[in-house]
Amino acid sequence: MTIVVFYMPLPLEYCYGSKLYVGQDKQTKSQEVADDIDKLPKNINRLLYTHRILDITASIGKQNKDIDKITADIREIQKTINTNMSSLERAGRLILIRLRLF
Repeated sequence: MTIVVFYMPLPLEYCYGSKLYVGQDKQTKSQEVADDIDKLPKNINRLLYTHRILDITASIGKQNKDIDKITADIREIQKTINTNMSSLERAGRLILIRLRLF
């Protein structure tokens, strides 16, 4: 038994959304981006931006350290809860054994 598969490419409307992807659309998009760039302020203080970026990265580092501390605390609490639960289960088993003896 032989299976024959026919390959039919999808129309461009399905590949690129409802608009056809042609050169004219590309030109209008590049013009929109150029207009957006022209609207940005020209007197940008780059030193201010770099300091702001450095502050953000420093605060992210501090937050990561705090998160690590919190997760370590959570793990420690989980360990104590697990040990307390296991000792409580053992005590419960002992009580049941002693009650059955009487």
